[in-house]
Amino acid sequence: METSEELVLTSIEELINDFPKIIKNQQYDKISELIKLQPHSFELHFLDGSYHAEHGVYEQAKDAFILSININPDFNISRFQLCFLAVINQDLDTFNTYIEPLLELNSNNYLALFANALVNILHDNIEQAKSNLRDGMLLNDENLSLNENMNKLLSLISEDAESSNSETQENVTEDELNSSTNSVLLDIYKNKFN
Repeated sequence: METSEELVLTSIEELINDFPKIIKNQQYDKISELIKLQPHSFELHFLDGSYHAEHGVYEQAKDAFILSININPDFNISRFQLCFLAVINQDLDTFNTYIEPLLELNSNNYLALFANALVNILHDNIEQAKSNLRDGMLLNDENLSLNENMNKLLSLISEDAESSNSETQENVTEDELNSSTNSVLLDIYKNKFN
């Protein structure tokens, strides 16, 4: 049985250290209690969004990521996660509203490259998306778990491109190909943070 000391975390660092366990055990109260203590923490709202994304609650994840961005518009990892989640959930309005600052980052910024990969995936420019992902992973030496996720995305779009090429030869419609791409993104998101 948990004591009250274990129920209330006192810092973002504690929350980050316990985050995998919090997600696994569905202990959202630990996040919400800390948000009550620090309602203007963009980092906490980012973690809130990440928790909801892990549990497949799109609207709550989206709202938390947006709140994080509203508090700190330069917190680009939150912006990227929101845009990635929006693509997966076929919410192009949200994607289009929030992607531009990432695309305007220096071309040597890994998040800019990852954001361009999402745009290229949406436009079925799979080879360019793969190039963006590879280049971004080479530049990203600060968020290795994101590299793992982008490597999964790269593998899945590579597999999807190969199967799409063979399906295209069998006269598959454009809607079916778009559905296949969206399914790949959904698979990535469902498996990405495990």
